[in-house]
Amino acid sequence: MKRISMIALALLILLALVAGCNEDSDTGAPATTGTLNVSITVGDGVAAPTGNKTLHTLDIVDIYHTLYSMYVSTDTVVAGQPDDLEWEPILTGGVEDYDSNLNLSAELPPGRYTCMKMLQSNALTWVCSDGTTTYELDDWNAGESGPDQLWNIFSTEGLYVYDGDDFSLNNTNERIGTVFEIVAGETTTVTLRTNFDTLDWDDADGSGDWSDGDSLDNWTTIPGTDTMVDFIVVNPTK
Repeated sequence: MKRISMIALALLILLALVAGCNEDSDTGAPATTGTLNVSITVGDGVAAPTGNKTLHTLDIVDIYHTLYSMYVSTDTVVAGQPDDLEWEPILTGGVEDYDSNLNLSAELPPGRYTCMKMLQSNALTWVCSDGTTTYELDDWNAGESGPDQLWNIFSTEGLYVYDGDDFSLNNTNERIGTVFEIVAGETTTVTLRTNFDTLDWDDADGSGDWSDGDSLDNWTTIPGTDTMVDFIVVNPTK
């Protein structure tokens, strides 16, 4: 697969949804929200040696970037329509780190969550491995001349961007494969997996180090997947 614009990073993202007590501890009222705990990771965690060569096929194991905000919604994204959806915040303060280091938490109302959006930096670093060595390869989501920050909106239909205040369908390849549901007073665990698998690094000078003149190409996703991200859901428990 040719290069895919990030989500995230993009964004492999792990979400653990842990509901609170059945009753509100302060008021004694029935629970009306669940707790969302989020950690993030990339790829399938498998790295295979590829040998010593100028063109390296590397496993993507993490991403370093700035994630400014993240939201999820039970509403439906429609191309050409304004963004008047009810978005529930997962992250609003912004954090610069490796995806695998991120641990977030939020209270969510009950419902079936079918889409998410995130504001992230244009600049990112791919963390890759050939099975013996880890490499950090600097890159851009939208090119070096692109904006500093980018909105990506993911749904089961594809990847959307903003055209003014309206949603615009960017492509149908970078979509969410599954959805998740929050139930009040219950615990749900969800893994939001970014399905990047490998990329090709052309080490132009054969130095073995990322340097001027080197380039990246041929991003692939985990074998057997045809989506950018998947919610892997564990059934709710009390």
